[in-house]
Amino acid sequence: MLQQASAALRAQFSPQPGTLLTRVLQLDDLMAKRDAALDDPTANFYDGALRRLGIGWHCPATQTARIPKTGPLILVANHPTGFADGLILGSLLALVRPDFKFLGNAMLSDMAPAGSVICLNLSETRAAVVENARALRQALQWLGRGGAVIVFPSGEVASFDWPARRVREPAWKDTAARLAMSVGATVVPVGITGTNSVTFHAAGLAHPRLRTALLVREALNKPGTTLQVKLGRPLPPERLTAWGEAAEVIQHLEWRSQLLSSAPTRPVAAPHLAIVPAQSCAAVAAEVSALPALIEQGHYAVYSAVATQIPHTLREIGRLREVTFRGIGEGTGAALDLDRFDTHYQHLFLWNHQKKEVIGAYRVARTNPVLSSQGPEGLYTGSLFRITPAFFAQTGPALELGRSFVRQEYQGEFAPLHLLWKGIGALIKQNPEIRTLFGAVSISNGYSRASQTLMAQYLRRHRWHAALAAVVTPRCSSPVPSSRFTPASLDEVADLVEDVESDGKGLPVLLRHYLNLNGQAVALHRDRKFSNVLDALVVVELDRMPPKMKARYLA
Repeated sequence: MLQQASAALRAQFSPQPGTLLTRVLQLDDLMAKRDAALDDPTANFYDGALRRLGIGWHCPATQTARIPKTGPLILVANHPTGFADGLILGSLLALVRPDFKFLGNAMLSDMAPAGSVICLNLSETRAAVVENARALRQALQWLGRGGAVIVFPSGEVASFDWPARRVREPAWKDTAARLAMSVGATVVPVGITGTNSVTFHAAGLAHPRLRTALLVREALNKPGTTLQVKLGRPLPPERLTAWGEAAEVIQHLEWRSQLLSSAPTRPVAAPHLAIVPAQSCAAVAAEVSALPALIEQGHYAVYSAVATQIPHTLREIGRLREVTFRGIGEGTGAALDLDRFDTHYQHLFLWNHQKKEVIGAYRVARTNPVLSSQGPEGLYTGSLFRITPAFFAQTGPALELGRSFVRQEYQGEFAPLHLLWKGIGALIKQNPEIRTLFGAVSISNGYSRASQTLMAQYLRRHRWHAALAAVVTPRCSSPVPSSRFTPASLDEVADLVEDVESDGKGLPVLLRHYLNLNGQAVALHRDRKFSNVLDALVVVELDRMPPKMKARYLA
C-alpha cells in the first residue's frame, strides 16, 4: 500500500518513493507507518497511527463529554504541529461520534483514510476556485446530513514570525464560520498545546517550502510526546449570529482557541515552612464560650472578637488561614498567617459547637477609627495599594474586609459563607453609619495566567469604578494585556475560565460573590508576599447592593 508522499510535497519537490530525497525527508518512513495503521484491524486508523509515531494526547473527560452526539458540528482548532494535530483530533472524535470528515488540503488527504478528507486547493488559481467551490458544497451537504467536520482555519502550521518574535499561525480564514452559519451548525473551539522543533522554525525563515518539507520529520520526531487538548463549550448557531458576520465570528473563535491552547504558566511558589500544630481544642472552646454570638444556626455560631479576647483562637485562625490558602495556590509561606494588622482588627469567625472547631473567618476593620488612630498605614489594603484621602471621602464610613477563608472540609457547603456574611450584616446593623464595604480579593496562582488575564480584562471593561480608580494606585502593578475581545458577562467569564483550567475550576468563589453584590473593582495588584497572587481591590456600595442580597444579609 506504499503511496507517494503528499501532493503538496510532490508539487514542490517531485520526490519518488525510495529516492535519496524521500529518505532525507523521511517520507517513506511516514507513509509506511500510515499504511501499517490502515492495515491494523485492532484499532481505528488514528489511534494506530499515533501509536506508531509514539505520540499521545490528553483531554479532560469532562470536555470530551461536551461534544454533541448528533447534529451538524464543526470543530475549529489551532494547528501547532502538523500531521499530529489531525491524527489527534481524529482519534478524539472517533471516541464520541465517528461521522466526521476533515476539510483540508491534499497533504492531509494523503495521510488519512480514503474519503475522510474534503480537499481544498490552497493555490490562488482559477482551477482552485472551482475545486474549492465543489469542496464547500460537499462540506455543506455533509453537515446538512448531520455530520461533523474538523477544520484548521489558519490553513497552515504555526511557524516563527520574525517581526512578531514568536511562533504563531496566519490569521484564521472565515470558511468554517460561513459553513456553520449557513447550515446552523454547532461549533466547538479546540486548543492544542504543542510546537515544532527549532530546526523547523529556522527552516521556515530560510524558505517556506523548506519548512513544508520538514513537516514529515516533525511528525516522526515526537515519540514520547503527549499533546494537551482542550475543548471549549459548544457554541450554538444563535451565539455565532450574535457576534456578527463571518469575519467577526472567526476572530472570536480564533481568540477562544488561543486561550485554550495557552500553556498554563504559573510562577514558581516560594518555599513553605511547616505549618504550626493545631491549638488546644479546650483552650479555644473556653475562649469561644465567653463570647456573645452574633448569629446562631443549629450547631453553627458566628462570633466577633479582638485579638486580646481570643489569643488561642486567633492563633488557630492564623494556622487555618495558611493551610486553606496554600491549598489554592496562595499563602504567605510562613508557619501560620498572622501579621501586625491582626492585633487591632476585629475577627469574625464561624464556630462548630458540635465539633468544637473554627470553620472559617473574616478579618474586618471600620475605617474611621483606624484612620483616626493610625492613618492609612493602619489598614491592610494600604499595604497593597496607595490609597489617597479622596478614596475615603468618596466611600464614606466603610468596613474593610479581608483574609477570609472557609476551611477545605466545609467548602462544598452553602452555610459557611452564608453565615459569615450574615455576621457581616450584623456588624453593619451595629454600625449603621457604614455605607461601603471594600477589600482585596485574591485570584490565586492556582489559576493560569490566561485565566487571570480573562478575569482582569472583564473587571477592567465591565466592573470598573472609574472615580475611585483615579484615587488608588497599586504598589505592585499588574498590567492587563490588551485583547480584541473581552467576555461580555460574568457567566461567560466563568465558562471560559472553566474551559481553560485543566482541573475545570470556575471563578474564585469570593470574587463571584462580591460581583453578585454589584461590587466593582478599583485597582489590580500583584502580591509578591502572598504567593504572587493577583489582588483586585473591590468596593461594594451598600445602596447599590441588589435588593435580594440586602434582604438576605442586611435585614
